[in-house]
Amino acid sequence: MQIEFSNLEIDIGDFAGSLWTWLTPVLIIAMVGLTLLGRAITPEPPHIMSWTNWQMLKAERTYQRELGKLRKDASTLAELLNNRPDPVQTQILAQRMLNDLKEGHPALTFQRELVAQAATDLQDWSVGAQDRQVAAGSLEIAIASLSTTGEDDE
Repeated sequence: MQIEFSNLEIDIGDFAGSLWTWLTPVLIIAMVGLTLLGRAITPEPPHIMSWTNWQMLKAERTYQRELGKLRKDASTLAELLNNRPDPVQTQILAQRMLNDLKEGHPALTFQRELVAQAATDLQDWSVGAQDRQVAAGSLEIAIASLSTTGEDDE
């Protein structure tokens, strides 16, 4: 079997036109994506940031995100407490919260511990091992600590 390449001819004129046909939308999508990314991470008001300022901004955003999650968890616990005790639902939701609360922003350690205690007390209440007043009291303390946290930033 013998192959000759002497008569092989490649015309890239058609390929070059089709390359730009495919490359143009890809470049447009990439530019739009980078624009959206830039808007998401640019601080308000826009300014040039040092490395230290950037780290502070990241820490503040992490803090606010975790604080919002803690508030949402406390709200979920309050809903569970206001309904009839459902041990299965309470156990599943509280255990998920307890797993999520194991680590986080150092500035919110106290609040995380209070929400974790409230979740544990709610678990105990749902199976009848604890009074509702104890669960309500620990949840009230957790909510109070979360409502006074971060008010200066908002």
